[in-house]
Amino acid sequence: MNSSLENRFQEGVELLVDEGWPIERILARDPETADALRPLLLTVARITAPVPEARDGARSRSRDAFLAAAGRMAAAPATPASAEAPAAGPAGGLGWQTAVRSALSSLSAPRLRPVGLAIGMAAGLAVVGAQAVRAAERALPGDPLYAVKESTRAVALLWLTTDEAARARKAVEIEADRRDDVVAALGTGRAADVRFSGRVDAYSDETCVISGITVQLPAAVAALYADAAGGEGIQVGEWIMVEGRMERGVLTAQSVDHVPPSFVIPTETPLPVETPTP
Repeated sequence: MNSSLENRFQEGVELLVDEGWPIERILARDPETADALRPLLLTVARITAPVPEARDGARSRSRDAFLAAAGRMAAAPATPASAEAPAAGPAGGLGWQTAVRSALSSLSAPRLRPVGLAIGMAAGLAVVGAQAVRAAERALPGDPLYAVKESTRAVALLWLTTDEAARARKAVEIEADRRDDVVAALGTGRAADVRFSGRVDAYSDETCVISGITVQLPAAVAALYADAAGGEGIQVGEWIMVEGRMERGVLTAQSVDHVPPSFVIPTETPLPVETPTP
């Protein structure tokens, strides 16, 4: 994407997201770039929603926390394509995984700023195509399109944050949706790696209930968490991030981390649960 088109895209996203302009009105400002910008803006429009008018400096502050994670996403090695992976897109045979990673990795570290990052991610999703993005809405952990679903969530979090409160609300919404995905995937009995956060509702020996999801917590994993927390183990009521593996309806934690209060605000009221029986 050349600098002129990048500038036009930046202006277009600001008009679309912050000012609520229709896409065709934005494209009419420069007919020469309309064909190139249309799929990018359509992608942004699909994964964003109207938000309150931005206050000076609020958007850059609220997006800073996302940049490091997105940079790691760009540097991560691509997962080998599954036999069920969708057909190559219109970008010279690039599949959806390669397209998204290519768009991210094309942004060198000095240029990894919010607008450039959003451009790269939206461009990658545009290469994937609207059909794949829509199909990804139904994807669950372990499905070939689940990474596309996670990418749309990342872009939504990046752009739908004009203030700290809006960012917190969006983060809570995304994490709740992610937990729903985990529950649905567990119900299929599939094998898949998952990552989600939630509130500790109950904890006993090697079983932990996190926002209603039962997780097997090996003693070694719990010990590592306690060491990192200065000797204090997992406490009921705190928020934690879990990375684990599900197989045959059983979810086993491989690592557990504390969730900073700034990342997830527990606005939900936990449902009563029984303390797990050893």
